[in-house]
Amino acid sequence: MLNGRTHRSWLYSTALLWGALSLGFTRPIHAESLTEDQARAVDTAIEEVIVTSRKRQESLQEIPESVTAFNAQAVADARIETIADAIGLTPSVTVIRDEQPGSSTIAIRGVSQNRSGEPPIAFVIDGVPLGNPYEFMQDLFDIERIEVLKGPQGSLYGRNAIGGAINITTRAPGDELEGRASVRVARGSEFKIGGSLGGPLVPHRVYFRVAGTYHNTDGLIPNITVGQKVDDFHDRSARARLVFTPSESLRIDLTGFYNRYTGGGGWWAPGNLTPFGWNTVVNDPQGDVLGRATKDHKSASAKIDYDFGALTLTSITGVGSFDQTLYQDFDMTPVSVLEGFVREEFETLTQEFRLTSNGSGRLRWLAGAFFQDTTRERQTDVFLNLGAPPPISVGTGDPAAKTLAQIADIPSKREYEAYAVFGQADYLITDRLTATLGLRYDTEKRSQLIPAGLPDVDFSALQPKASLAFQAKPGLLSYITIAKGYRPGGFNDAAGFAATFDKESLWSYEVGVKSSVWNDRATINAAVYYERFDNQQFFIVDGSGQQAIINGEKTGILGAEIEFHARPVSSFQVSGGFGYNDTEIKNFGEFPGAAFDTAAFSGNRIPQVPKYNMSVGLQHTYPIGKQLRLQSRLDVRREGRIYWHPDNVSSRGAFTLADARVSLDRDDWRVSLYGENIFDERYISSQFDNAWTGLLSGADIVWTPAPRTYGIEASISF
Repeated sequence: MLNGRTHRSWLYSTALLWGALSLGFTRPIHAESLTEDQARAVDTAIEEVIVTSRKRQESLQEIPESVTAFNAQAVADARIETIADAIGLTPSVTVIRDEQPGSSTIAIRGVSQNRSGEPPIAFVIDGVPLGNPYEFMQDLFDIERIEVLKGPQGSLYGRNAIGGAINITTRAPGDELEGRASVRVARGSEFKIGGSLGGPLVPHRVYFRVAGTYHNTDGLIPNITVGQKVDDFHDRSARARLVFTPSESLRIDLTGFYNRYTGGGGWWAPGNLTPFGWNTVVNDPQGDVLGRATKDHKSASAKIDYDFGALTLTSITGVGSFDQTLYQDFDMTPVSVLEGFVREEFETLTQEFRLTSNGSGRLRWLAGAFFQDTTRERQTDVFLNLGAPPPISVGTGDPAAKTLAQIADIPSKREYEAYAVFGQADYLITDRLTATLGLRYDTEKRSQLIPAGLPDVDFSALQPKASLAFQAKPGLLSYITIAKGYRPGGFNDAAGFAATFDKESLWSYEVGVKSSVWNDRATINAAVYYERFDNQQFFIVDGSGQQAIINGEKTGILGAEIEFHARPVSSFQVSGGFGYNDTEIKNFGEFPGAAFDTAAFSGNRIPQVPKYNMSVGLQHTYPIGKQLRLQSRLDVRREGRIYWHPDNVSSRGAFTLADARVSLDRDDWRVSLYGENIFDERYISSQFDNAWTGLLSGADIVWTPAPRTYGIEASISF
């Protein structure tokens, strides 16, 4: 096996060699020998990207926001299938996946997510915000555009948009009947098929679109105790859409979505020598119970737009339900000690009304109101093997002779009601200078119904935003933005801490520039920012291992990022970015019930936030005759050191991943060979020290992602 230094040398050398060969074999593409679509692609100018991140269509390079956007072609070229794939190519944004399907911890510009806590982003699909973070990692298919907004977005997206927002737009049906089908086979007996079909039912009046995927695999990560793979799954998703345009002024858009997942879960592995006396291998789970997980997600939405001429009235209604279960080994060891079952159910209703000005005058504005109702139920059952080994009991812990007794039955039911009014206006002060002002007022009531006895808690906040944008010349925009975001508080189950924790708030100060250079062959966008946290929420444990969320006092984040896209010649593209975050807990405060001296956390880095992340993507297209193209692509991304807990005792060093693909394609079909993690980098995606879990085994636990994988896929459009 290659050591770390040799590994990286091979990686960087390969990237440089690949780029040199691509440029060396580049030849001009003659427009007269190509189809109209191919001739259009000859243009070396970077294609303009239209986004709806501010709830109206705008050019990405002309808005005073730091946004990373992927259009449909970029989604296909980069093989983006979940939001984690897009995040991997986005500066200053990272995601940790562990525990079970859908479980994720997102960090954006140093603003992180706590275990079982609220996310630091608003996640919106076709205008409807998702009700809980477990829905974020759903399979993304039939996608038109992905937009990742960085910095507080509370004035338009409300609570939880304290770090940013993710806005996803699915493909809409059009006037022509068109469709697509795809198939994949890969390592681990992976098999995936997908398809879409859309077009008019009644010309110019009624349109439809249906899309879906079926995805299964036997898995790649072995459990060395039970002798089976832990990461197998079967995943099925479908979306149906009807669009009615009874008149030029009225548009009604109805969407239904369904997802069903069954597979492995909870495959934590011990990360050190346990008191029971066995050694562990970090990369291999070895619990005596094979974790199993299920997930059911159903949603429906209705979007109605009516154009009054001077303004448009929009109504967006969304309903959704999400049900998931997880049965797993709670001690993560080869002997039988603890097992557990967790079930969570979410029911969500959202409603937004919005008025948006039309036209291109000096003043553009929008105003709206929002409501969301969420019910969350959770049931946790814990079972102890009466024959567990010392010091738990006097048995041997033989899994074949275990006798389980339930030692915990923990029901929970909570309800959240949120209301908001918001508005934002852009005013063109001069032909070059634009001012933007936004304001949102959020109020929320949270109730704990089971167990009863706690009073309701209320949270509210004003979230202002102001920016000035100066267009020095076409292709050069500079801006300064000041914005506030907030995340509501909630309830704690741990008896050693207060029954509730407070809201947190953040002020962000950003200066940025967006530029198109080299005759529009390249775009370079950069920003620097400072963020000041008050009452930041942190994950903590008490002396008995009970988990809770508490509020630290003061935190500061200084960061910078740069993102670029370039097309030196018509057949070669390069893109990438770099994000840096210097985080510091200025003053944590003292919490007598904690298992740590929390005051000593002051001066430490925020946990689960890498100091930097970076990515580079290289793509070369080589014409073969008049119709065929050979396309090769290499994506390399790297994350810096990360600390797992606020005590900054344990950390993960920097690591690098590389993906590659070679495709033969025509306008209507593509066949590809691909590899993910092609250098088989071994790393951990998550870790919990025993002092932060209270596990009876005394072991730290780690979560490892899949090793290198590769496969072949094909698609056809018609």
